[in-house]
Amino acid sequence: MRFHLLLIVVTSVLFFLLLFLCEPGERAGNFTISDSGSKFALFQNSQNIQNWHEWWYVNFHERQSGIEGRFLLFTHGDMNSLRYIIGIHSSILENSKELLRSDELFLKDEYHVDQGSAVVRMGKHLLKMVDKDTLEVHIEPEDGKFELDLKLKRVTPGFSRKEGILTRPEDVFWIVPMPLAKVEGVLKYGNTTRKIEGWGYHDHNYGLWEKIRWMWGEIGNIQRNISLVFIKARIGNETKGGLIMLDSKGIVFQIPYPNFDVKIMEGVVIDDISYPTLVNITGKGMVYSVHIEAKNVTETSSIMEYSGEILYGNKVAYEFENVRGFFEY
Repeated sequence: MRFHLLLIVVTSVLFFLLLFLCEPGERAGNFTISDSGSKFALFQNSQNIQNWHEWWYVNFHERQSGIEGRFLLFTHGDMNSLRYIIGIHSSILENSKELLRSDELFLKDEYHVDQGSAVVRMGKHLLKMVDKDTLEVHIEPEDGKFELDLKLKRVTPGFSRKEGILTRPEDVFWIVPMPLAKVEGVLKYGNTTRKIEGWGYHDHNYGLWEKIRWMWGEIGNIQRNISLVFIKARIGNETKGGLIMLDSKGIVFQIPYPNFDVKIMEGVVIDDISYPTLVNITGKGMVYSVHIEAKNVTETSSIMEYSGEILYGNKVAYEFENVRGFFEY
């Protein structure tokens, strides 16, 4: 009798643990503003500080006018020596073709951060998380090519390392404060001023990133308030990652690797650089499963059009076609 009771208890505990780990329901948003602040000070005495990487990434889509952009503010190496790199990559496209681009490097005294909050300055560029739901971005290259002001308002709750799908090793962090956000802003270039209204994404990565390769992507549907974020990372000799689906209340489900996978089906090589043109994303959890195909809008662009379906058991819970998103390889 006791054995049967024990078996029932153990089985129940295991079931709920699996449910918690694989498809945790409404858990998200436990990060704080300081999670998006610079973390170099926490690692600066590490013996492997030469492998330090930290970057703040923002993108947006404006489907009506065809304007899309991605911005990467990054640091690499020992910021307490001369062995460092500080810079920003900015790219704005119109109808899938590059409209504006800027790549800049900065000296250490041109780079300012607030360790306790998410304020990052590089030259004239500014990224500031006003509160947990609002991010302000100002992009202004030194050459005066363009000026961009964006405000992102969170739609789906963010997730931190504890809630995420890339939780190890201990010195690698991937935090997503805004998996999906409404975006408003103004873009100025030449004699042109354009209003931006669309949707976007923001994440913050940091740590001692050594021997790491990854495939990452995000899909946002602002009409349905749904976002999908996934990553498959090769860290040393291990493969880690998974996929998370969120709505406005939190995490709907997540599927960790190896029950989730990303495979490049087709690609091209241009100037010795490989560009995926067709990618399959699949995953099967206890309740939900995903079947997604991503096609590159141009051979050298990181913008993808995603089509696929989310199954609840064997029933289609959500399907989509040609939804714009980004993919990194």
